[in-house]
Amino acid sequence: MCGNKEAIYNTEIEGSLLAACASCSVHGNVKSRIRVEQEKPVKKQAQKAVMVPEEKEVTELIVKDYASLIKDAREKKGLKQELLAKDIHEKESVIHNIESGRMQPSIPLARKLEKYFKIRLVEEYAESPKKKSFVVGQGSLTLGDIADIRQRKK
Repeated sequence: MCGNKEAIYNTEIEGSLLAACASCSVHGNVKSRIRVEQEKPVKKQAQKAVMVPEEKEVTELIVKDYASLIKDAREKKGLKQELLAKDIHEKESVIHNIESGRMQPSIPLARKLEKYFKIRLVEEYAESPKKKSFVVGQGSLTLGDIADIRQRKK
């Protein structure tokens, strides 16, 4: 019941047969003792460092002059903000706030405007990752190993 593995007994507790240690078996009727084999020590394999390449992290950012680009493209097409808003299924106030620079468009909205006006509003920045080396022992890396590695880097 408690997880202690020193001496295990088959014990009937409240109608159920459980494997319990000596201290937990007092809560029921002991039926028999279970022979527990000692765990064999695991041989440690030689550890080796493995270089794991990381994928480049791509970040999408809206260009700095988005307001003037959108306004110029709209005026070039001869559209009012109201008609543009209807065409791309957005509120007129959103278009007004974006063109005045008070609001930055979300990436999906910027993509919609890019497609509509055939202009470039979203730029992708790829950060080149640093190579990390991990010590691999008997198995593969666990989440705990990765957390330890990240903590050491800070």
